[in-house]
Amino acid sequence: MNYKNSMKLLTSNFSLVWKQLAYTIVRLAIIFGLVILVSNPIVKLLVENGFAEKLTNLWQIIYTDFSQFFVELRQVILSFIDIISTNISSVWLSVVLFFFVTLFVNSLLTSMGKFALTSIAHSSYTSLTKTGYCHSMITNFGKMMNYSLAKFVLDIPFTVFKILFIAIYCSALNNFILAIVGISIMIILYTITYALQISMYNSVAIEVLSNGTNPFKAIFKSYKSIKYFMRVFSNAIVVVLTIIVTNIIIGFFTVGAGLLLTVPASMVLVVTFELVSYYGGVGQRYYLSPTIIVDSSTENLNK
Repeated sequence: MNYKNSMKLLTSNFSLVWKQLAYTIVRLAIIFGLVILVSNPIVKLLVENGFAEKLTNLWQIIYTDFSQFFVELRQVILSFIDIISTNISSVWLSVVLFFFVTLFVNSLLTSMGKFALTSIAHSSYTSLTKTGYCHSMITNFGKMMNYSLAKFVLDIPFTVFKILFIAIYCSALNNFILAIVGISIMIILYTITYALQISMYNSVAIEVLSNGTNPFKAIFKSYKSIKYFMRVFSNAIVVVLTIIVTNIIIGFFTVGAGLLLTVPASMVLVVTFELVSYYGGVGQRYYLSPTIIVDSSTENLNK
């Protein structure tokens, strides 16, 4: 029911996708600009050491001998690490700032957008009230920053796990079969990890928004019972698989252009699912459409 109602809300409130798209473009522009600014010394160093040619060769291998792609990719990665580590004394500040921007600033801006989207969606789903990103961010700025900083801390174990797995995967790139199998394993682990994050955090943003709850305490609102958590988790896996399959298929057949729509829609779907799961947990009513109200306490549709 949570997944089904989330999909219905996504399609009936599609204007949220356009709002999320606008914010995503602004966020990526900020991150891209900062990355260019802080990584200029790194780029110069790589160019001086012939790294651009290695990337060109890697691109050509895709069309000439794909079976050697993963082997060549591993060599490119090792070359990159060797160049940076050998010259770390001259680019250490750029490396630190690069990770600061890509890990901390990007995470902060992403969480800020998610919190604002939660506020907008919550108003729409529970009272049919339409609000904007800027209004939501300004009126909830303190709560938004509190949530965003806390979420960065809460996400650290997941971030470390993803980095370690990528590092392990890169070590297997010298074998084509292992590389292909590794992609499948990576998708499975990503699905489980992301579904676990959704299940753990489904009550955090809305609790901080509605009740001013401490984010670190709000996370326990997701553990009403083992049965409730497992139901949310099983539905979250379906949500994540829907996101992965949709982005891959539409991205492939539109040569990436369709991702402009599916990426923000994915975030709206996640936020919607978290809210629907929360409503179900606390027995709160919400509008599935202007004429249909869902009574979460009984999970019946009341017109």
